[in-house]
Amino acid sequence: MLQLADWLCPLWTWMCDEVRRSRVIHTDDTTVPLQDPITGQKSQARFWNYIGDEAHRLIVLEFTRTHERDGPARFLADYQGYLQADAYNGYDGIYLDSGGRIIEVGCWQHARKRYKKAAQSDVRAFAGLAFIKSMYAIEKRIRELRDTEWSNLPLDERAARIVEIRQRDTAPLLQSFREWTNKTHGDVLPKSDLGDAFRYTLNQWDALNEFAKCGLLSIDNNPAERAHRGIAIGRKNWLHVGSERGGHAAAIHFSLIASCKLNGLDPIAYLVDILPRLPSTPATDLGHLAPHRWTKRAAASIG
Repeated sequence: MLQLADWLCPLWTWMCDEVRRSRVIHTDDTTVPLQDPITGQKSQARFWNYIGDEAHRLIVLEFTRTHERDGPARFLADYQGYLQADAYNGYDGIYLDSGGRIIEVGCWQHARKRYKKAAQSDVRAFAGLAFIKSMYAIEKRIRELRDTEWSNLPLDERAARIVEIRQRDTAPLLQSFREWTNKTHGDVLPKSDLGDAFRYTLNQWDALNEFAKCGLLSIDNNPAERAHRGIAIGRKNWLHVGSERGGHAAAIHFSLIASCKLNGLDPIAYLVDILPRLPSTPATDLGHLAPHRWTKRAAASIG
């Protein structure tokens, strides 16, 4: 599997470049125990996923030894567009260093979790949950229109219709939410659960509002969090990566498997088809073997 990852690395590198061509990237990280192959001691490493937009339907993963921002900063060094992520403070420097090239997009699911927790001890949190529920109801209507009446529209036209609805229906909700927050948070203990929810909302306010301005964006970062479920489940079986090289190899394999699933492919059928052709494929043609293009080009040839 380590040798196979080395063979697949050029394709994985092409996939990383393809994801960076997206206008929107979702990203998240998850822990993975890293075992030192000499001492046997374990430390906490990370897998980071990066999900391309609708025009670049790929998921790529990277492995890093630590949770420092060096990994995502390196991956996103040449990226220009929207980045939807959690409120991990390591991203702050990335946004700042980009000089506006990377636009921060917040996650309302993270905010919702804080108000839900706060509601266990303070009934005022239910008002915050009601605002968020109303916004998600609008998003549900948008998804229904996107999957039916708008399904054949070009991407940018569909995005324009989405932002029109959000500006008409969601923007006033956001304004009311902010007014309620400004009015209420001064009467809440800062260290309480509701105080934590208010602090998160106010600190992330601009990023949390970004989705209402662009129809290409999501209300939350759930796609990136869902993409880690396979690792979370598998980790209970394989327990750890056995070396740094093993971590990088795993990231390459997980990238291909996750991208196959995203595009509705059988990963085994995909790998059986591309592996014999990979060594003779010129670097300029590697994109033809990527999962999101293989779907259209070669799926019918699998017997």
